[in-house]
Amino acid sequence: MTFTIVALICRLGQAPYECVPQTARDVMTIGEASSPMECMMLSQQSLGRVSLMRRLGPDEWAKIICERKD
Repeated sequence: MTFTIVALICRLGQAPYECVPQTARDVMTIGEASSPMECMMLSQQSLGRVSLMRRLGPDEWAKIICERKD
C-alpha cells in the first residue's frame, strides 16, 4: 500500500475541515510514501517545498494530506 502526498492551496477564509480537494483553490501531488508514518513525516518537509514552489499569496494557506492508493 502506498500513499500520495497532496498539497491543497486554500483561501484564507476556509476552515481546515472545509479545505478538501474539491474546494481547494489548487491541488498539487508532491510525493509518495510507503506508510502512514512516512507520509506524516514527509508532509512536514513537503509543506516547506510547497511554500517555496508556489509562493503562497497573503490570502492563501497550504494544507497537506495523505491519500491512500490501492
